Amino acid sequence: MEFYSKIGNLLTESYILDQLLAAGDNGTTLQIITDHWKTNCDNYNRAFKLSRSTFGRNVDNLRQLGFNIEYDFRACRYYVHDAKETLANPVMEKMVNCLRDFHFVDRFRTLGTAIIPREYAGGRHHLFNIACAMESHCKISIDYAPYDRPSYHAILHPYCLRESNSRWYLIAYKEGNTHNAPTQNFALDRIRKVSMLTDTFTIPKGLSIAERFHDSYGAWFDENIPVETVELLADERAADYLSSLPLHHSQTVPIRH
Repeated sequence: MEFYSKIGNLLTESYILDQLLAAGDNGTTLQIITDHWKTNCDNYNRAFKLSRSTFGRNVDNLRQLGFNIEYDFRACRYYVHDAKETLANPVMEKMVNCLRDFHFVDRFRTLGTAIIPREYAGGRHHLFNIACAMESHCKISIDYAPYDRPSYHAILHPYCLRESNSRWYLIAYKEGNTHNAPTQNFALDRIRKVSMLTDTFTIPKGLSIAERFHDSYGAWFDENIPVETVELLADERAADYLSSLPLHHSQTVPIRH
């Protein structure tokens, strides 16, 4: 019963957040949100009702997650304060997208194969354990099976988890590495086993993973490859696609004929 209650909270929270973000700075009322729920969501799962008390609990939960939901007493409207700034944080943006995807897939699961989500490589079940080790600054032990050489065992200092092209990568220091490299990448779909150890580690002073990857494309970084400017020539249609989903955060469109 508790499991289904948590599922219900996730569904209603993702729905409420989506409605508030869609409303923008003007916000929206509780009446509009509940009416929309009754029209579009109530019939597909009657176990999860969006009552006033449920709405209040869900808003409190969303606030605890970091979403600054405020209420305008004069206009009687709810809105997300500084929504653009909040979503500029990649972690918060990921959280919103996950909640949105969860509600979308559950709401329209009756459509079956008519909904085709993006496919991910395996290994995502390792995310939680690795993140716990990162949070505690604990070393981890892994069994790794790369494509180009035999499987091996390694002790890692987990620094960062990075997603790229539907794959998750762990950026970590490998004890005993012969390259003296401060970090190496490990694809989660090739990790066969991971265990958190009691031994702790310290991230080297001055090492910034964000700075190391600032000019990189994808999940890889090589100090021996200099940063360079890449210019692409595209027709009007291709330029629109590239502008809607930039290949890199530094991408600009200086000239359009």
